[in-house]
Amino acid sequence: MIIPLVSRAVQALFAAVVLGLSIVAIRWQVYGRAPAQSGFASFAGAFGCLAAAIGIAGIWITALSTLILVIIDGVAGVCLLIAGITYVVALRGLDCGEAAHILDDKQWKWLPASINHPLLTGGSGPKSDDGYPMGLSSYPEDKINGVFTDRCHKAKANMVFMFMAFASCVAAAVLIWVHRRRNGGRMSSRV
Repeated sequence: MIIPLVSRAVQALFAAVVLGLSIVAIRWQVYGRAPAQSGFASFAGAFGCLAAAIGIAGIWITALSTLILVIIDGVAGVCLLIAGITYVVALRGLDCGEAAHILDDKQWKWLPASINHPLLTGGSGPKSDDGYPMGLSSYPEDKINGVFTDRCHKAKANMVFMFMAFASCVAAAVLIWVHRRRNGGRMSSRV
């Protein structure tokens, strides 16, 4: 019973980190709507937390079918995997250090699309008078580099946690399946 409980706790932790970082990414949008990647990632993180809670209940409530628990974990895992892939696509080839260097040199017109993405700049729209995207122009010029680098690191960390949460959903589904088959449909304290 300890191993499935630990796997559910890890699943809940990773999904909660995804949810938290995704909400932070949504909140830093100041111009226009938040990118779809952030919204879907927050949904996937919340669904991962829900799946972990149902899985923890399923450890003691044998009325919850093994198949239902595996399906819930599977759907949560697929959502987290899709969210991670959308972040990979949005941030492809992005080096946070290189982006900070470009920002220092004020070369916004040369920015690759992944750096000038509303996921990181705080909103898409016309550039402000100083040449920065509108979402970053609300900060003092000497702070823009730090703000962008911080956002870049948070987005990359969120992406990694999405894949770790996916792996924990798969592990939890496999563990519940194996343990219930071994114990005739119930969780045993002998595990």
